[in-house]
This record gives sequence, structure tokens and C-alpha cells, in this order.
Amino acid sequence: MKYIKFLFLTFLMLFMVSCSEEKSSDNQDIATNQSGKITILFLTQDGCGSCDALKDTFKKAEVKKILDSDFEVKFIEVADMDTLPKGLMEPYGTPTLYFMSPDGKEIHDPLVGPLEKGDMVELLNQVINSFKASSK
Repeated sequence: MKYIKFLFLTFLMLFMVSCSEEKSSDNQDIATNQSGKITILFLTQDGCGSCDALKDTFKKAEVKKILDSDFEVKFIEVADMDTLPKGLMEPYGTPTLYFMSPDGKEIHDPLVGPLEKGDMVELLNQVINSFKASSK
């Protein structure tokens, strides 16, 4: 019986350790990707009308086409803001978009607030051009 208790406690301890795996010290992993695309870290929160408006802009055909071809979007809730990489500008509110190279470096100033389709297309093209210029 003691042997079974010992095995159970050992298993429980190993399970707890694996569940409480530490985040990387600089939280850079969330900003990186293997696809070679630009990462957009989209800081959002429940009940944010501006966040919903920006999400709707992301669904517009012209914007969606650019996002699908050149970007990887990762949504981060304000409650999980500690997962943002260190060194990024503190968000002034939501939504806030951070633009990161595939290796996790910030490549464009963050966007705070929503944009309409035409302005978003222009911004995304600026980000793509900044990324291409920085990778030469």
C-alpha cells in the first residue's frame, strides 16, 4: 500500500510540475513563428467595442487577403498581458497591435485603436515594406 501511495504522490508531483511550466524569461516565444510571416500581437479584452470593430476590419476581403499571405495574428487578452515580450511599449488601451518579425523583433510602431479597411490596408503594406527593408 505504501508503494502505491509513493507512486501516486510521485505521479502527482510530476504532473503538477509539468502543468506549471515557466514562461520564457523575456516572453519572446509568443512573438516568434516558423512560417516566416510577420506576427501581429493583438491585445484585446472582452466587451471592447473598438476591439470588435478592428476584428471586423480584419474580416474584410482585401484586409484578410493581406493578413493571410503575410501575417500571423495572435490574440492576447489583457489579463494575459504578462505574456507580451519585454521592451514593447506599454499599451494605452485596447485594441493594441504590435508588429513583430518572425524572429520576434518589433518592426513597426504599435497601433492603438481601430482602423477602417482602407487605412488598415495602407498600414499593413507599410509594415510589410518596413519588414522587407529591415531584412535586406
